Amino acid sequence: MRDLPIFLLSAAAILLSACAASPTPRQQILDAFKAADLDGDEQLTPEEFTRLPLSGVKFEDVDTDGNGRITYAELRSYLVWRRVQADGNRLPAPGPAPRPL
Repeated sequence: MRDLPIFLLSAAAILLSACAASPTPRQQILDAFKAADLDGDEQLTPEEFTRLPLSGVKFEDVDTDGNGRITYAELRSYLVWRRVQADGNRLPAPGPAPRPL
């Protein structure tokens, strides 16, 4: 019975280290953005944008304010929008329809 707290602490430490080892999608996006931002001004030029691991994405589609630079907020907003679009094209999960609120 006395070993239970030690076991719980060990399990918690293992879980935390496992979570720390795999970055979240948000962190992966931020890391890719920072790696592409060669001059460190927190904005991507069209040349820097090509360093992102995005295929088939046009600079103009991400540069929503049209200023010739892409911020992290613009990139993240674009990726969220694409995710929502993709989710909207999926078939609903099988089972009963959700009840209206």
